[in-house]
Amino acid sequence: ARLAVTLPGRATEPVRVVNATGLGVSWQLQGAQPTDAQPGADPTEVVFLGALGEGFHLVERSAPDRAEDFLTLPSALPGERVAFTLALSGPAAGLRLVEGTDTLEVLDERGAPRLRMLPPVISDAEGKRHRAAVSITGCQVDHSPAAPWGRAVTTPGAQSCTVHLEWAGEHVAYPAVLDPTWVYTGTLATARFSHSLTALPTGVVLAAGGASGTSAAPSYLTSCELYDPTTETW
Repeated sequence: ARLAVTLPGRATEPVRVVNATGLGVSWQLQGAQPTDAQPGADPTEVVFLGALGEGFHLVERSAPDRAEDFLTLPSALPGERVAFTLALSGPAAGLRLVEGTDTLEVLDERGAPRLRMLPPVISDAEGKRHRAAVSITGCQVDHSPAAPWGRAVTTPGAQSCTVHLEWAGEHVAYPAVLDPTWVYTGTLATARFSHSLTALPTGVVLAAGGASGTSAAPSYLTSCELYDPTTETW
């Protein structure tokens, strides 16, 4: 397994995600009720019924390369937002959140991203997908759009901080499901095919464009990602 994921026994306890180097994060839903875990649909998940009140259930799932949360939203939460307490462990040296991307990365002391929270998505009753905006309070965060490798890491300055997910103004049709996910950074953040690969003078590789989904029903991409072969991270 690329990641070791420990699922909690209660909704008030954190999920723990650790990579092969011992770098890790713990992630816990704020305001949760002390409900006990129940078995999910398969052995990789646990369910907390009414974690944020009646109908607001929390499902936490583990996989070899990811830890995924599903928060069911039968109706709008106050302010259409939730918050999680995030704590770093092991050789985690900093956090990176580039404005406008809603992608959060945990960096090691060399600036390499070792864990990544993908942009949170809300799937609603009409089949539409909405992005939840990410913001952080309580610690220092790198917001630079420059690639993180080989430059000074912004020290968090605190043992834990709060990650806010907000979707006010997205016109979500309830009921809906919020899905924040932590993943391994040795693979592309967005799986793609038919993209270009270009070796840059700096030694990193640029993957640009292409499509996701299937060849029969492709979803064309305008995004790009960089790969550093020295640290083997995207």
